[in-house]
Amino acid sequence: MVQPLVVGGREGSRGRSSSSWLRLFGAAVTCLATLVAVAPARAQQRTFYLDRAQLSGAPDDAYMVWRPYMHESTRFYGSFALGYTLNPLRDTTATDNGNVQNDIDNLVQHQLITYLSVGTEIASRVGFNVLLPIAVFQAGGDDPQEQGVGSGLALSTAAVHDLRFDVRLKAYESDSGMFRAGGAAALWFPTGNEDSYASDAATTGALFGNLEFDFGSFLLAGHVGPHLRPKRGIAGDNGRFGLHNELRWAGGAYLDLREGRVRLGGEIWGNTGLDENQHGDGTFFTARNTDLEWTASARFTLDERQRWYATGGAGTRLAAGYGAPDVRVLASIGTYWTLRDVNPKSPDRKFRVAPDVAEKEKDSDGDGYPDSIDACPMEKEDGEEPDATDGCPKPSDRDGDGLPDSMDKCPDQPEDFDNVQDGDGCPEDDADNDKVPDVEDACPGEPGPRSKIAEKNGCPSLTRVTEEGEVQLLEAIQFDTAKATIKPVSFPILDEVVTLMEARPEIRIGVYGHTDNRGGAPMNLKLSKDRAASVVKYLVGKGIDPRRLESEGYGQEKPIDTNDTDAGRAKNRRVEFKILDE
Repeated sequence: MVQPLVVGGREGSRGRSSSSWLRLFGAAVTCLATLVAVAPARAQQRTFYLDRAQLSGAPDDAYMVWRPYMHESTRFYGSFALGYTLNPLRDTTATDNGNVQNDIDNLVQHQLITYLSVGTEIASRVGFNVLLPIAVFQAGGDDPQEQGVGSGLALSTAAVHDLRFDVRLKAYESDSGMFRAGGAAALWFPTGNEDSYASDAATTGALFGNLEFDFGSFLLAGHVGPHLRPKRGIAGDNGRFGLHNELRWAGGAYLDLREGRVRLGGEIWGNTGLDENQHGDGTFFTARNTDLEWTASARFTLDERQRWYATGGAGTRLAAGYGAPDVRVLASIGTYWTLRDVNPKSPDRKFRVAPDVAEKEKDSDGDGYPDSIDACPMEKEDGEEPDATDGCPKPSDRDGDGLPDSMDKCPDQPEDFDNVQDGDGCPEDDADNDKVPDVEDACPGEPGPRSKIAEKNGCPSLTRVTEEGEVQLLEAIQFDTAKATIKPVSFPILDEVVTLMEARPEIRIGVYGHTDNRGGAPMNLKLSKDRAASVVKYLVGKGIDPRRLESEGYGQEKPIDTNDTDAGRAKNRRVEFKILDE
């Protein structure tokens, strides 16, 4: 019996469940679109939703970019953010009359807004988030109605904003985790103050697509999509600003430092109009309707488990559209917890001393615990932890590492508790036996070659060992055309196989060659046998015992794809590795 060692990638469990999650996300999007479509419009709206910042709220996001990342375990989170903007609505936005601009103040000069966010991420696939902004302080200039701008300004010092609800989906993630793609749908409900630039006075909705490239300690991410809004603006004989449906975008680059405890980020984000406003003016990348800003941020984890985090950021405008302030400053704090935190595993039941024990009950070891409840009826209880009432003496622990000798594989050598196989009781210098010391090994539990890059030192990059014990090669072995000569580009792949076999001396591997159907069958059979033998020869040349290897060729007899296309034939030309049973 053999286990397949697949050459190339595979579709994982994430791919098998994508369709059901996509259907769920599609249903949510349909519901959101329906709510926006049937939401009643209101006339005589004096202001509109001004703040352009739509904070993500998710624990692993910075501020403006909604990443398609989801935590590996279902989790719940909450955060509190505080943002300040200077001059988010200027006189030059409200009117195009130069004389009037000289006579009026900036309509909104200061805004201090809190952002309260709660949410959940489920099964590393879908997330739900609720965000409520509340302006705790805002101030503006005098009412410009006398100059023919607006229909009366009644700016409140404090004002609740429209409530946002959004659903997010991670639609795809590559096997390496380097690339992710997803989407999001959001609704804004008219809970805000309609006279204080805190509400559109209607239900609005947005759809976003997002992408991410994860290079380990460096990330690139972004999202883009339309936001469907009613026609709103500034009325009056000299009022000229208006808005309608918009296109929103955000992109960012992030760098992790100190093992992820610090993340530095830079984001560029904004929006522009898509349709004509109530004045009949176009809004697509016009000066008044285009907001473009940059934000630099730094995120710090606050506890050992990295469940609490704080983020600070600041930026300025790059364009002078409505809502783009001269300065924007943000600070936030948040936390998250998983279901394992809420429902931890219960400890094993312990024996307790019965308050009244009949004298007639037998107590063989005389420790006061009757044999009927004494876990060690022939050994006296010593009253010491970890179980001072189970009737047994403290287990022997010769090396004093806290692991009983009965469970300690090295009872005379104390465990070093270096987060590598700490439960076996033995100290480790090279746990995965790859000749890279654990203190230098970035993957101490997986055998891999040395690397000058610290984050990759001792880590496999071209092979993978699954939990089921299968080994995969992530790239095909390449040969010269119609020959058995291995191309040098494939040497690193085979070197990782050598590292694996050196680290696991108990395994044997079979090497099996295959071809497509071009050429004669006898020639293809010989070529496949020669190529498998070349691979074995390479491994033996690197010090692998030939008795641990076998090779065979099958020519064109066992295709895994069609031979009618170039892509199919390329898949059929392969060398397979299989782990052989002992």
